[in-house]
Amino acid sequence: MKKHIKTSASLLASLLAFSAVSGRAGFVDRTAELVPDGSALGSADASWGDYNRDGYPDLNTANGVWRNHGGTNFTKVAQYGPGPWGDVNNDGYLDLFRYSLPCQIVLYYPETDTFAVSDEPEVATPKSPRAACWADFNGNGLIDLYVGGYETWDPAASYPDSILTNCSDGTMVMAWEQTGTIRRARGVTACDFDEDGDMDIYVSNYRLQPNILWKNDGTGVFTDVAKAYGVDGDKDQGAYGHTIGSAWGDLDNDGHFDLFVGNFSHPPAYQDRPKFYRNLGPDGDYHFEDKSAGAGLAWQESYASPTLIDYDNDGYLDLYFTTVYDGDHPVLYRNNGDWTFTDVTAAEGLAGLGKTYQAAWADLNNDGFLDLITGGKLFINSGNKNHWIQITLEGDGTDINRAAIGAQVRIGWKGMVLTRQVEGGTGEGNQNDLRLHFGLGDQTDPVTIEIAWPNGVKQTVHNLAVDQFYHITPGPVLTTTAEETPSVTDRTALLKGALLSEGTAPAPGGTEVCVQWGSSPDELSSQAWIENVELGAFSYLLTDLLPNTRYYYRFCTTNANGQYTSTALGNFMTTGTLPFQETFDPLTIGSIDGQNGWCSSEANAALVQSEITYGGSSKACFVQRGHLWHDFVVPDTPPIVWNDFWIIPQQTEDSNASLLIEGDENTAALVCVEAEGGYLNVMDGQVPRLLDTHLPIQPGQWMRLTLRLNYLSKTWDIWLNEILVAKNLAFFSPTAATIHQFVVKNGFTTDPAILDDFTLSTVRPEDFAMVDRDDDGLDDDWEYFYFGSLTATGGGESEDWDNDGFPDRFEFRAGTDPTDPDSFLGISRFIQHSPSHAMLEWRSVEGKRYAIQKAHALTGGWESVYCDLPGEPFFSQETIPLPDESPVFFRVLLLD
Repeated sequence: MKKHIKTSASLLASLLAFSAVSGRAGFVDRTAELVPDGSALGSADASWGDYNRDGYPDLNTANGVWRNHGGTNFTKVAQYGPGPWGDVNNDGYLDLFRYSLPCQIVLYYPETDTFAVSDEPEVATPKSPRAACWADFNGNGLIDLYVGGYETWDPAASYPDSILTNCSDGTMVMAWEQTGTIRRARGVTACDFDEDGDMDIYVSNYRLQPNILWKNDGTGVFTDVAKAYGVDGDKDQGAYGHTIGSAWGDLDNDGHFDLFVGNFSHPPAYQDRPKFYRNLGPDGDYHFEDKSAGAGLAWQESYASPTLIDYDNDGYLDLYFTTVYDGDHPVLYRNNGDWTFTDVTAAEGLAGLGKTYQAAWADLNNDGFLDLITGGKLFINSGNKNHWIQITLEGDGTDINRAAIGAQVRIGWKGMVLTRQVEGGTGEGNQNDLRLHFGLGDQTDPVTIEIAWPNGVKQTVHNLAVDQFYHITPGPVLTTTAEETPSVTDRTALLKGALLSEGTAPAPGGTEVCVQWGSSPDELSSQAWIENVELGAFSYLLTDLLPNTRYYYRFCTTNANGQYTSTALGNFMTTGTLPFQETFDPLTIGSIDGQNGWCSSEANAALVQSEITYGGSSKACFVQRGHLWHDFVVPDTPPIVWNDFWIIPQQTEDSNASLLIEGDENTAALVCVEAEGGYLNVMDGQVPRLLDTHLPIQPGQWMRLTLRLNYLSKTWDIWLNEILVAKNLAFFSPTAATIHQFVVKNGFTTDPAILDDFTLSTVRPEDFAMVDRDDDGLDDDWEYFYFGSLTATGGGESEDWDNDGFPDRFEFRAGTDPTDPDSFLGISRFIQHSPSHAMLEWRSVEGKRYAIQKAHALTGGWESVYCDLPGEPFFSQETIPLPDESPVFFRVLLLD
C-alpha cells in the first residue's frame, strides 16, 4: 500500500513538472461552443477534410457532415455515415466513401455546395465493414479503395476484403476479392513503407489472427509480406492479438515510416500486446524491428484505435490510443525521442475519457496546433511556443491524384528527418486531416522540404518560412502572398514574393509569374507578367492605385512543369490622402469588414444594405452594436479638414450613438445624441455640451452632420443640416495632430445607426457658404492652406503676399496661388486644335468676370483678346484665335 502511494505521488510530480516545462494549458473541451448540439457529433469513427477548400478542415462522422465555419463553429450540412475523404473524380474537391452498408460514393458539387450519392459499389462482404482506406494502388492517378470485410458474431463467419478501383466518373468497381484464408479486418491503413513509389497496405485483423502487410508491385498486385517483414504479430505468449487499428508514422525521425499496431488483448498475458515496429530503412531492406519492450506503454485490456501525431509541436510523433471497455480510458503518450513514451493524459487535460473508437486530429482553428475529436467531443489544443509548418498538397489530377493521398514530405531538422504522409485513413475507420502538420520545436529558420509524389517523382521546395500554411502542387511553387508585407504609399505598392520551386524538374524556357490584383477579393481585374523569374525572391511595383483603398492580390506562375495559383489572397491598404468619399454603393452587401478600408469591432457590426438610403443611393451602411472605423493615417495633415455625411443615429435609454474623429485614444471630436431629448451632445475638450438651442433630432430621420476640424488651433465646429450649431470647440484630446481614424460607435443597442454619403476633405462642401471668421473677404480655409493662419498678410484691398501686383483677394477669387508670383496667370491647360485656334483653360470662380490678354514677344505690351468672360465653377474654357506672328504669350485676369 505504501509503495502504491509513493508511486502515485511520483507520477503526479512528474506530470506537474512536465506541464511546467512545456508551458501548456493542455486540451480544452470546446464542444458546447463549437457545435450547437454537441451530442449530435456521435462517438463513432471520424474523418477530417477540407471539402469546400476554404482553408478550414471539415468533419465527417456517422452522424453527419459538419462544416467548419472559420474555426468558430460547426453546422451539420448532410449525413451519410462514417467514411474517409478523398477526391474521387479529381475535380479538386473532396468526396466521401461511406463504408457502412450500403456502401456509397458521395460526391461534393462545389457549384451548388451540395453532396449527392454517385454510386453504391459492390463490396465482397455482406456485413458492414469497419474501415476503408483510399490510395492510388495501380498508379493511374486515381484513388482506389481497400475495404475490410470483417465478420459476423452469430453465426460466426469471416468475410473477405475487397479492392474497388476508380472509374474516373465518380463510380467504383470491385476489382479484387480476398481468397484463401479469410481474416477479420478491423483497421486498414496504407503507406509506401518501402519507398518504391507505390502504395502498400497494412490490415489490422481481429480474433487473434495475424495481420497482413500487402506489398504492392506497382500495378496493384499485392503479396502478403507481414510475416517475412516481422509485422504479422507476436504469438510467443500463446496467441496473436485482437488488432483493432494501426497507424503509420516516423517515430524516430530517421526518414522512414514506422508502424504502431494497436492490439486489444484479454488477460492473462497470452495474447499479443500493442507493438511499436521500427522501419530499418534501405539498409535493413525495409524490414521491421520490434521496439515495444522498453517503450513504457501501460497495459489496458481494451485498446482500440491509435493515431500518431505531434500534438505539442516538438518535432516527435506522439501516440493517442482509445479504449472501449468500462474502466479503461484513452491515453495520450508523449514521444521522448528515444523509443520511450510518457503518459501525459492527465497533464494535458484528457484524463477520464470514456470508451470510444473515435480518434482523429486536425488544426480546426488554424492556430498551428492539432486539435482532437474523440468520444464525440472536440478538444482544442492550447498550444505553446514551439513553431510549426503546415502543407496542403494537390496533385495534377493526371499522374497524381488531386488529393495527393500517398504523397510523402520530408524536412531536414536538427540532424534528423521529419516525415509525414497524406493519409487516406488510419486507426480503425478514422482519418486525420489531409493537410500535413510538422512541429518544429524552437526552430525559426526557414525549412526546405522534399516531396515524394505518389507517382514516384520527387520535388524540392526551398525557403519555407515557419508558422505558415502552404499549398503546393507538382508545378512551380510560390510563397503565399500573406507572408510578405507590401511597401505601400497612397498610389503604389511594392509586392513581394518568392519562387520556392520550379516544380518536379528543371523548367526549360524559364518561369513566368503573373500578378493579379483588384479592389475586390472576388474580382482581381488587373494583371501583369514577370518573365524569367529565378528561384528566390522577386517583387513587382503596382502603380496608379487609388488612395484610401484596400486592394487584394495574388501570384500565379507557369512553366513547363505546370501552373500554380496561390490560394491565399494578400491585401493592403493604400495610405489615406484627402479627399476621401464613400457612398457605400460599390460595397458588397453583408459584413463591411475588409471592404475599402472599413473595419468593425464585432462580427456583423456593420452591414451594407439597400432598404434605407439617403438621397436615392443604392446602399447605406448599417452600424450595429459596436464600432465601425476607417483608418486613414494621413501624413502631414492639412490645417483644415472637413467631415460631411448623412446619418440616422439611434437613441437609447442606456447609451448614445456617437461619432468620433481620430479614434478613442486620440479623439479630435465627439458627437452623440442625448438619450431623452434627442439633442446633439458634443465634447468641448473634456466637457460635454448639450446643444439644445436647435430643434431636437427626430428618431429614424436622416440628419446631415458637417464637422470642420482645425488642426492648428485644435478646435472644431459643427453644422447640423447646414446650420452652424457650435463653433470653437476644443479637441477632446489636444495631442491629436494627424488624421488617424473616422469612427462611428452605436453604443449598446442592436438597432442600427445608418451612415451614408461620407466625405473627408480639405475643401469645404460645395453647397456651404464661405467661412470668413475675420471678415477680410477671404475664406478661412484658403488662408490656412496658403498662409498657415487667419492673421498673416492675407486680406485687405492691397495685400499682396507674393508681390506679383495681383492682390490676394484677386488671387482668391481667381483660385490661383497667392504665394507664387507666376500663378496669377491662372492657365491650367493650353491645347492647340489647329494652326489658327487653340483651347485655353483656367481656374475660375462662378459669378466672377475674366479677361484673356496676349502679348508678342518682340513688340511687348498686353492687349485684350476677350473681355468680360463669365467664370464657371472650378474651370473655364475658351477657344482663342492664334496670330500669324510668333511667339505669343497669353494670360488670364480677374476683373474687379
